[in-house]
Amino acid sequence: MAARWSIIGAALLWSTGGAAIKVADLGALQIAGGRAFFAGLAVFILFPSARRRFTRRIGWTALAYAAVTTLFVVANRYTTTANAIFLQNIAPIWVLLFGVRWLGERPTRPELWSIPFALLGSGLFLAEGLSAGRLLGDAAALLASLAYATLIVRYRSLSPGEGLAATLAGNLIVVVLTLPVLLGLLSEPPTASDWSALIYLGVVQQALAAFLFVRGVIQTSALEASLLILVEPLLAPIFAFVAVGETIGATAAVGAALVLGATVVRTLALVRRA
Repeated sequence: MAARWSIIGAALLWSTGGAAIKVADLGALQIAGGRAFFAGLAVFILFPSARRRFTRRIGWTALAYAAVTTLFVVANRYTTTANAIFLQNIAPIWVLLFGVRWLGERPTRPELWSIPFALLGSGLFLAEGLSAGRLLGDAAALLASLAYATLIVRYRSLSPGEGLAATLAGNLIVVVLTLPVLLGLLSEPPTASDWSALIYLGVVQQALAAFLFVRGVIQTSALEASLLILVEPLLAPIFAFVAVGETIGATAAVGAALVLGATVVRTLALVRRA
């Protein structure tokens, strides 16, 4: 139960990311790089176990982390928070497939039945994006879901210290890749509000959340972890509405209902199996 609560706590912190990204008046890569800088600094200072020898396993996990965090910021800048978060969180579908291949965790029949409904829901998000001119953001969120699933499975194969080391390395990768745009901030310094958003996104929404998630995910199955963190898409649109008054369209609302319905089916299957 402690592991499950750690994952839920991580999901709660992650759910605030979309609203904070919307508040910051910066470009997508500036936000991604600035958040990664403060997140990496926080992980390095607060979690000594992250300072360990670099290995291939840590490296692959770091690449997945860098991909999902960068793609999520891009998605939030070019589509609604609801679209970004729900599309990213069809990750359990990919986890079902990856888990069999890499972890030997076989899905139940209800979990398999949930796949087409979740995919249909994600298709509705993409359809709304086409009509509203948000295709770039929706596509980035869909790619983020693949990277997210890979990250969940990769974290499952690491110790807590290795997981934090991968988080540190992943943030370093993002900082290096976005360094040109970060240097551009020297000529036009961010406002106090922008700095506050970047520090919050890095230290709390990323570093602390990663610590909680890594602590919890090694004691649960990859699929269960991907289901528990669906607290994130439930709360993220609410935070975005409160922060910037953002709403979603009718098509996306139907898509959200299908994704959540598929999640309920998978969750009930897990409960029965337990």
